[in-house]
Amino acid sequence: MARGSSKKSSTETGDRLVSKNRRAFFDYEIGDSFEAGLVLIGSEARQLREGSADLSDAWVDIDARGEAWVKGMRIPPLKHAAFGHEERRPRKLLLHKEQIDRLRGYMTRDGMTLVVTKCYFTKNRAKLEVAAARGRKKHDKRQHIRERDADREARVAMRRGRRGCKKPFRAAEIAVSRINQRADSVVPRRVNRSGFATHAAFCPLAGRTRDANG
Repeated sequence: MARGSSKKSSTETGDRLVSKNRRAFFDYEIGDSFEAGLVLIGSEARQLREGSADLSDAWVDIDARGEAWVKGMRIPPLKHAAFGHEERRPRKLLLHKEQIDRLRGYMTRDGMTLVVTKCYFTKNRAKLEVAAARGRKKHDKRQHIRERDADREARVAMRRGRRGCKKPFRAAEIAVSRINQRADSVVPRRVNRSGFATHAAFCPLAGRTRDANG
């Protein structure tokens, strides 16, 4: 008789992603990250298990006693709860002293911000992913959008090319060219003889397209 698998599913172990702070990856350059335990009251824990949380304004502060607190994290109230909770109250984080010292160094020495990037359950315990981050400038945000859009359109063009286009690289070149044209008004770029940007940020497939053109 075959033996049953000893591995438990993520549902059995209580592992579940509650919320992800996508805004943080747009507004900041994310550096080192740390896993922190989260001190909750009953209604907050139940709400996270049954619903979600808003991390868009969540950040971490370290007080004079060396304790870390998450602020701005919104946990909606639980309906029909006997004892409710404040949605945006400061909540204590559980971190080792060495981790807190490193986070404090990022704040005081490097002038970085401590943001919350993710909330999740692991082994039935609520956790937060805390990251040291540096704010992007307006120019950096625009470049980030262009890189993301260029990569997405190039991938779509390549997939279409593999389905039946005789020249798949040409389809990718056209997609990247459209991104480059939109970027001209914001950031100057160098152009090669074929008319495509030579900067990697604007032409993620530059090396491959040059090979295709010969």
